[in-house]
Amino acid sequence: SSGDFGGVSIGANSIEAAGGVFSLSEAGALVASSATITGQISASSGDFGGVSIGANSIEAAGGVFSLSEAGALVASSATITGQISASSGDFGGVSIGANSIQAAGGVFSLSKAGALVASNATITGNISASSGDFGGISIGANSIEAAGGVFSVNESGAVTATNLSSSG
Repeated sequence: SSGDFGGVSIGANSIEAAGGVFSLSEAGALVASSATITGQISASSGDFGGVSIGANSIEAAGGVFSLSEAGALVASSATITGQISASSGDFGGVSIGANSIQAAGGVFSLSKAGALVASNATITGNISASSGDFGGISIGANSIEAAGGVFSVNESGAVTATNLSSSG
């Protein structure tokens, strides 16, 4: 049986409000243009204000945000506050791994052991090291020596040079 009751039409297969603001089909499809639903909503998928919830993911329209069942988060523009914990990742051309941080193209790397490699670095302040090589000059614990042994100064101040010019 069917009928109209105060603007609500009850038919053999559906219930509808006047103006189409509400309907309920015999298959259970609910359509409401302005609804307040309290309590738990259970569904295997759905769309809510441009956000699609599927069985295995949540995704915003246009792909600007997604969250997979495995926990992979993709966002084209995000502000994340607090602590981020991850075993590895890529951030704007910088790769962070379990044992190192590396910039794309190999221009910068920092190992877990503290080895720093930079192809074009400006370092200010004091550099402290027990030895090192700088542009063909080797600084050791007890001496300074040019490549090929053409010049050296030892800890007692002795200077050795293959071609020395001195004046004054």
